[in-house]
Amino acid sequence: HTPKLNTLVEDLRQQNLNRLKQQEEVAQQYLIIMTLVSLLLVAYLAVLFFHLHKTRQQLGIALTELEFQKEAIDHHAIVSITDAKGNIIYVNKRFIEVSGYSEKEILGKNHRFTKSGIHDQEYYKNIWQTISSGKIWQGELINKNKQGDYYWVETTIMPRLDVNGVPYQYIAIRTDITSQKKAEQKAAMLARFPEENPAPVMRINRKGELIYANPASRPVLQYWQIQLKQTLPNFWKQEALNALLEHQVKTLPLEMKQQHFLVYLTPTKDDDYINLYFHDVTQTKMAEERLSYQATHDNLTGLANRLAFEKALEKILQNCQQNTEQQAVLLYLDLDQFKIVNDTCGHVAGDELLRQLAHILSQKMRSTDLLARLGGDEFGIILTNCPLVRAQKIAWSFCQTIKDYRFAWENKSFEVGASIGLVDICGQITSVSDALGAADIACYMAKDAGRNQVQQYSPTASDVLERHQEMMWATTIPKALEDEKFVLYAQKIMALDKRNIDHYEILIRLKGKQDEIIPPGAFIPAAERFSLINALDLWVIESCFQLLSNSSSAPHISINLSGNSLGNESFLYQVIYLIQNHPINPKHITFEITETAAISNLSLAIEFIKEVKTLGCKFALDDFGSGLSSFAYLKNLPVDYLKIDGTFVKDILDDPIDEAMVQSINQIGHIMNIQTIAEFVESDAVKQRLQAIGVDYVQGYGIAHPVPFEHIINPG
Repeated sequence: HTPKLNTLVEDLRQQNLNRLKQQEEVAQQYLIIMTLVSLLLVAYLAVLFFHLHKTRQQLGIALTELEFQKEAIDHHAIVSITDAKGNIIYVNKRFIEVSGYSEKEILGKNHRFTKSGIHDQEYYKNIWQTISSGKIWQGELINKNKQGDYYWVETTIMPRLDVNGVPYQYIAIRTDITSQKKAEQKAAMLARFPEENPAPVMRINRKGELIYANPASRPVLQYWQIQLKQTLPNFWKQEALNALLEHQVKTLPLEMKQQHFLVYLTPTKDDDYINLYFHDVTQTKMAEERLSYQATHDNLTGLANRLAFEKALEKILQNCQQNTEQQAVLLYLDLDQFKIVNDTCGHVAGDELLRQLAHILSQKMRSTDLLARLGGDEFGIILTNCPLVRAQKIAWSFCQTIKDYRFAWENKSFEVGASIGLVDICGQITSVSDALGAADIACYMAKDAGRNQVQQYSPTASDVLERHQEMMWATTIPKALEDEKFVLYAQKIMALDKRNIDHYEILIRLKGKQDEIIPPGAFIPAAERFSLINALDLWVIESCFQLLSNSSSAPHISINLSGNSLGNESFLYQVIYLIQNHPINPKHITFEITETAAISNLSLAIEFIKEVKTLGCKFALDDFGSGLSSFAYLKNLPVDYLKIDGTFVKDILDDPIDEAMVQSINQIGHIMNIQTIAEFVESDAVKQRLQAIGVDYVQGYGIAHPVPFEHIINPG
C-alpha cells in the first residue's frame, strides 16, 4: 500500500499548496482594496480639514465684524438683556455710563431700579403684557440714574422665543433723547402766556409767513425788517421749514446788536405751524466773553497774558520759516528795583506801579506790535517788521522811559529801571521755548551788566551763562534736599458747612543761607526747567507722611502735584508705594492738580487719578475757571473738589460777573457731587458772600496765613 499512500500524501500536499495560493491571492486583493480605501480616506480628511480651515477663517471674519458692530452699537445705543422674569443678565458700556451704576450693581436686578416714578403703574403693565405675549414694544421712557437725575430714552424691547413661542429672554435697545426732550420742555415752557412773556414769541405758517408776534418781538422784527404777513429772512424761513419737515425742535443762535438769543424752532403737533421762542442768553454770552478775555489777558494790567503772547510768538516763528525776508524781534523786559516798592509799600502799590507802566509802554507800541505781561514784573514785546538796528533803538527808548518815570505812593517817590533781553527771532530760533529761553538769558546778562541795560542774545555769551545757571540750580536743589533745607508750611482751608472738616494745604519753602524763608516762586520754575520737580514732589509727599505717622493728630491735608509728575509713570508707582508703606489714612489725603496741567496731560491725569483713588485718596482741581475748556473737560476728570480760581473770588463783592462765575462753578460742581473751595478769600465780607452762595470751603489770607506744618500736627 505504500505507493497509494504516497500518492494520497502528494495529492493532499498539492491541495494545500493550491489552497494557500488562493488565500494569498485573496489577501493580496484585500490589501489592494484597503490601500485604496485608506487613500480615499486620507483624501476625504484632507478635503474636510481644508473646509474646516476655511470655515474657521470665515468664522473669525464674522466674529470681527460682529465685534465691530457691537462697538458701534455700544457707542450709540443703551443695551440690556433680561431673563424671563425681567432680571438683568447683561448690560453694555453705554448702559453703565448713562445709569451711573457699575455692572456689579446692575446685574441680577430688575429694571425697576431705574424707574423715575413719573410713569404710572398702568404704563409699565402695558409694556409687560405686550412683551410677555411675544410682541415687540416701542415707546419712550423716563428713567432715573444713580445721581437722581432724569433721562429720557426711546426704547425697543424685543422678546426671544423658544421653540414653543414662549419668551425666555428680553432684549432692550434704548437711545438717549434727553437733550431733545429738554429742548421740547424749554420750548413748551416759553410757549405759556406769549402775550405776557418778556421774551419774543412768534408763529409762522408753512409758507414762512409771520402770522403772530407778541409785543416783546418788536426789536427782533425791526432787526429783521419785517412785519406781520411778511416772510422771515431766507435763512430763518428755511431752517423753520426744515424743522417742520423733520418734525423736531431746532435750536439756533441769534446775535442782535447787544443782545444774544437761543431761538427754539418748534413745530406744532398738527405740523401746520412753527413757533419761534427766543431765550435771552445775553448775560451768559457776556460771561463767556469775559472768560475768553480773561483766558488771554492779564487781569491786573489788561495786557495780553503769557498764553496769548506765546501763541502770537509761535505764529511769528512760523511766518519767519516760510518767509526768509520776515523781520521780527523779541524783547524780554524785567523791572529793576520793583521788589523795593513791594517791600516798602505793599503789593497794592506794586500792582498800581505795574498798571501805570503797562499804560505807558502801551502808548509807545505800534499797532503791529504786541505787549504782554508774562508774570510778576516781567513783560514781553514782539516787534514785527522791525530791523534789528531799529529794535535796539526802541528797546533803549523803553529803558529810558522807565528810568525817567517816577512812581509816587503815599508821599514816597520811587525810581525803577528795566533790564531788557533782545532776540532776533527770525534768525536761528525755531521754537517758542528757545525764543523765551534766549530772551531770558539775555535779560539776565543785562542785569549782570549793571541793570537798566539792553543786551542782545549771543549764543557764545549765553552758553557760559546757561551752564552757570544749570550748575547752580542743578546743585542747589539736590543739596538742599540732602541738607534738609526744605520745610513744609500749611494754610488752613476752612469748611463753611458744619458737616465738613477743615483741611490744610501743604506748601513748600526753602531755608536760605541766613535761615531766611524763600518762597516757592523762586525755585519751582527752575526745578521744572531742570527736571528736578519730581524729586521735590516726592520729598513733600514722603515728609508729610512721616510727620503724620509720628503724630497723634491726623488732619486732612492737600498736597500739590506738578504737571510733570502727573505724566511720569514711575512717579505714580512711587506715590502708591509711599501710601501703602506709611501708617496713614489715605482718606485724609487730597492731591491738588492745576486745571492747566490736567488738561495738557488729560489721559495721563485721568489714569493717575483713578489709580491713586483706588487707595482711598481724593483729588482737587486747582485754579478752576482759568482755562477756556474748563467745563468741557471737568466731566472727564474724577475729582472730589474744585478750587475756584481766585481771580473770580477776590472781586466778588464788586463785580456781578465774577459773582455769577463763582455761582456757576459752584452749581456745576454740586450737580456733579464735587465740593467747592474758593481761593483768595481776603475778608469776612467775601467769606459771608461765598457762604450765602453755598461754597463748601474757603481759603486765603482772610482765613489764615501759612504756618509751619509741625505747628498744626504738634500744637504748643
